[in-house]
Amino acid sequence: HQLRIAVLCAAAGFLFHGCVEKWEPKPLTVTQLIAGKEQKKRKFSSIEVIDEGTVEGPISAGEIYLPCERDNEYIFKNNEEKTFEFTSGSVKCTNTEPEVLLEHSWSYTTVNSTLEFPLPLALFGGVYILPCNVKKLTETEMVLEIYFSKVFVEEIDASYRITLRSDTSQ
Repeated sequence: HQLRIAVLCAAAGFLFHGCVEKWEPKPLTVTQLIAGKEQKKRKFSSIEVIDEGTVEGPISAGEIYLPCERDNEYIFKNNEEKTFEFTSGSVKCTNTEPEVLLEHSWSYTTVNSTLEFPLPLALFGGVYILPCNVKKLTETEMVLEIYFSKVFVEEIDASYRITLRSDTSQ
């Protein structure tokens, strides 16, 4: 009788063991790294200037931006439209400054690791929709490089490496 119970328990254990699905975590997709599950907020952290192979920097946001601009957020949304917002953050530069300073869309091309979105750069005095080469992409850090010889003037052999950081994964 005990032998029968032992055999039944062993058979049941074998059957249930075979039915248990092994859980393996799935890595985040590029879209999720850029925009989180719903959205990801990033802030400008630093910039490096690479001119004819010579690297200058990194230059921090505090060295470039006014205090009211340092907390501005680049928000990438993981929706069908791939919405992008540039917001004024909690510290406003003027009393009438709107919450959303710029709204557009973003796109990512896997073939050449290119992210395109409107990049408001006070350093260059405007907003540009530029093809940025993604150099590094993690849940908390995105490093983008813009090659000006490909964008503005062919005679310029310079690029800018911009780091955007998020405090948490959203």
